[in-house]
Amino acid sequence: SHKVLQGLVINSQRVAFNLSQYGIFAATERIIIASVKNGAHRQEIHELMRALSMEAWGEVQKGRKNNLKELLGENKELAKYIKLPDLNTLLDVSHHTGDANTRAHQLVKLIKKRVNFL
Repeated sequence: SHKVLQGLVINSQRVAFNLSQYGIFAATERIIIASVKNGAHRQEIHELMRALSMEAWGEVQKGRKNNLKELLGENKELAKYIKLPDLNTLLDVSHHTGDANTRAHQLVKLIKKRVNFL
């Protein structure tokens, strides 16, 4: 494990970019749930999320910025159920990482302990 970890480099800027570029897709589930709680038909809102996500994915595949946030914010159907400030909260990527931060720190401690043991 020491050989594997010896040259490991974590690019924090790249991690942040990846979260901003791809993490927003994870928000669609929270948006569906919030919309349904506010009266939306689950299947219809699911189809809307799918269509908008696919449109944004097309932009990402062309090397462009993920525009899902803008597509969601401009959508009149979604606006019936989710207000813009609530949408911004639902899109916050920090809500999509769960306990990954804690688990990553635990893993680092474990690896350091084992490397020092060797």
